[in-house]
Amino acid sequence: MYILKNSVVSIFRNKGRNILIGIIILVIAASSTVTLAIRNTSNRLVKNYEESHDIIASISFDRRGMMENFKGGEGGLITINDGDIYIKASGDGIDSNKNLIISGGNVYTIGSSVGGDAGIDTDEGFEINGGTVIALGSDMLEKPENSSKQKSVCFTLNSKISKRTEISLRNETGEEIISFEAKEDFKTLIISNSKLTNGTYYLYENGEKTEYTAKT
Repeated sequence: MYILKNSVVSIFRNKGRNILIGIIILVIAASSTVTLAIRNTSNRLVKNYEESHDIIASISFDRRGMMENFKGGEGGLITINDGDIYIKASGDGIDSNKNLIISGGNVYTIGSSVGGDAGIDTDEGFEINGGTVIALGSDMLEKPENSSKQKSVCFTLNSKISKRTEISLRNETGEEIISFEAKEDFKTLIISNSKLTNGTYYLYENGEKTEYTAKT
């Protein structure tokens, strides 16, 4: 009885301190609840985003070749199968130390506008078997291999075409095959898509026919 009486007296005597401790405990509990709610909401947002957005690009590589490259080998194969891929580089656009195979997707690759850089540069050649490809370069031009399953046209210009110029490619009947805006000054150009067949194609600049033609 004596102990109980002293306990009650102690509680009332230290009433202010006990209230402060209670407030601190309440704040900690509230903070934990808010943190948990934020975390759950963030996880839901991430999950919803992942479910509602497709993969932009699908790029694979030859792992064995890559490991050989780390050991001083010849590098690895790059393959592009799907997706929308935009590359604007300070050197070559796509630069493979071995091979490149493009089988699908939309690829717009731009090499540096200064120096001898290409939209696509490989050591052992590249194939275009599908998809849409636009490759701009400042000087160098590497053409796709003859083993490619899809037609391409390649241009080496006498002088550079300026950035923001509207470019289009048309066939002999004037049908437009593709059009795009130049995102950088360029002097070499590779175009490939499924509309290309055997024939002669003409390059247009801002709607005006130029002197440049290419045959497939």
